[in-house]
Amino acid sequence: MAIHIVTIFCEGSHDVAFLTKILKSGAFKSNDRLKIGEFPLPYSQLLETEAKKSNVIDLNLQELRNTIMPSATLQKDDNFLFFYAMGGEARKDKRQKLLSDLNSFIPKSKSEFPTLPENTILSVLYFFDADNKGVGNRLIEVGKEMNEIISEIDEKSFIKNAHKVSLFEGKLNVGVYIFYKQGEDTGKLEDILVPLMKIDNDKIFKDAERFIDENHDEARCKANNFDKKKSLVSAVGQLQKSGSSNVVCIGQTDYLSSAKIQADAQCVEIIELFNQFILI
Repeated sequence: MAIHIVTIFCEGSHDVAFLTKILKSGAFKSNDRLKIGEFPLPYSQLLETEAKKSNVIDLNLQELRNTIMPSATLQKDDNFLFFYAMGGEARKDKRQKLLSDLNSFIPKSKSEFPTLPENTILSVLYFFDADNKGVGNRLIEVGKEMNEIISEIDEKSFIKNAHKVSLFEGKLNVGVYIFYKQGEDTGKLEDILVPLMKIDNDKIFKDAERFIDENHDEARCKANNFDKKKSLVSAVGQLQKSGSSNVVCIGQTDYLSSAKIQADAQCVEIIELFNQFILI
């Protein structure tokens, strides 16, 4: 039986928390406690190479910032998922570095020595917010970014192929999902997350929103860094996990239950995309 290894690039840690929450509702479990050498090849080699950089005494600050390790890992049967919070859409350099590393494991001709175990399939999934650019424009952006590393992918690949492309005789699959507001072409993660959390919690959210509206002062914000929906998640989360970040609130709160996830069209859409890349 084949082993499926999926690398997931996310803009930030909130995305990772949301996606892992969704997938845990479908029988995936965390395997963060697994030792590096216990992960399947070639990923164990990749992680070992990055982990060796963690000897911070020998690194300068720039080298330390370029260390790339997963934020979370999940497993179900022979499916291994590695989630990376890349620190925003601007970190093209980190995404391309890891994509290049993964691509290097794939033999491109019969004469090339295979470093990928015969029963292993690699996949890469990108998750971005549509923001104000729109889903289609985001898909084209990702296609361009990936084309700089893998020329077989053109800028419109993910529009023409329903967000998924299979390469090198199925040894490498790549895909993209863009977070959007239901019924619109723009939006972001919180446009999916907040409506889900509000279900059966209307009063809590209305009270939290009123508090934010009455006390928010634009003059006291730093570098236009206020996001009402992120603040709303944090405010309601403190009722259950005092002092916790939004990552913890998303991952552990009961505002986002398995029943809600399995009944939500966009969550189902995301799960179905993952199902295209794993053994069901």
